[in-house]
Amino acid sequence: MKKEQENQTESPLSNWIVFPRSIASLYKNGEINRAEFFVYCYLRIQCNPYGICTTHMEAIRDDVFGKEGGKKSVSKNYVNKILLSLKSKRLLFYLDRTGRSGSFEVHFPDFIDPTKKITSIEHLFIKEASQQEIGAVDDKKSEDSTEVEVKNQKLVVPDNVDLAIKQGINESGEFRGYNNDTDTQKKIENTDLSVSYKVGSKDRERTDTDYVCKNPTDSFIPTLYEEETAKSIAESVGEKCMDRYLGLIKKGYFWVLEKAYGEYSEDVGKGNKIDVPAAYINGIIIRILKERIGK
Repeated sequence: MKKEQENQTESPLSNWIVFPRSIASLYKNGEINRAEFFVYCYLRIQCNPYGICTTHMEAIRDDVFGKEGGKKSVSKNYVNKILLSLKSKRLLFYLDRTGRSGSFEVHFPDFIDPTKKITSIEHLFIKEASQQEIGAVDDKKSEDSTEVEVKNQKLVVPDNVDLAIKQGINESGEFRGYNNDTDTQKKIENTDLSVSYKVGSKDRERTDTDYVCKNPTDSFIPTLYEEETAKSIAESVGEKCMDRYLGLIKKGYFWVLEKAYGEYSEDVGKGNKIDVPAAYINGIIIRILKERIGK
C-alpha cells in the first residue's frame, strides 16, 4: 500500500491526456463542426503516451454516434469524411487508407511523451507528400493512351501555367478538360478559368465566355482518398469548382495541392489577412509548380 502511494506521488499525471486549448477555440469559432469536435476528442482521449491511437471505422461510428433501435446512426463514409476533414486541417494524421479496412493508427500532435518531448505530426505529412511525389514519377511511366502526352516525356510548363494544369495540353496545343477522352471536343476560347483562380481578382465579374466548370464542388462525389481530401480543401477555402484540383490529381501532383494547403493553413495561423482563400491557395499552387516542376 505504501509503495503504491509512493508511485502515485512520483507520477500523479501519468494517466492524464493533454488537450490543447486551441481545439475548443476552433470549435467555438466554427472552424471545426460538432461531429469533428466529438471525433477528435474521442480519438485523442484513447492515445498512448506518444500520441498514437489505434482505432477502426466501426468503433468511431458506434461509440461516437451510437445506435438507435439497433440501427447505425451514420455510415462509415460519413466517419471517413470527418477524418479526412480533420486531417486536412492538420489536427491529426493517419496513412492513406484507400482500399484498406480494419484497424489503423491515428497520430496526434502536442503530447508530452515519456522523454519529455512534445509530439509533432508535420514530419508525417512531409514524408507522405514525398512518397506521393516519388510514386507519381513511377506512375508516369504507366499512363494509358487517354493521358495527356508531352514531347520527350517531359512536362512543359507554359507561361499560363494556371490554365495548363487545369486543362492539360495535347500535342496540337488545344486545351483539354479533365473528363474528356479525345481531342474532338470544343476548344475553350477564353483562357480565364474563374474569379477564384485569378489572384487579386476579387471584384472581377464573370462573363459568358469564362470557363464552364465540369465538376462543381457542391455536387462532386469523390471515390478516392485524394478526391475526398481535395473536396475537403475546396470546401474549406470556398473553392466552387473542383476541376483544377482534379487536374492536379490526374497528373500525379496531389502533393502540390496538399503542400499548398499546408502553406495556406500556416499563413492563416499566423493571422495573415486573406480576402479570397480560393485565389490565395491557387496562387501558391502556381508558384510551387513553377519552382518544383517548371525548372
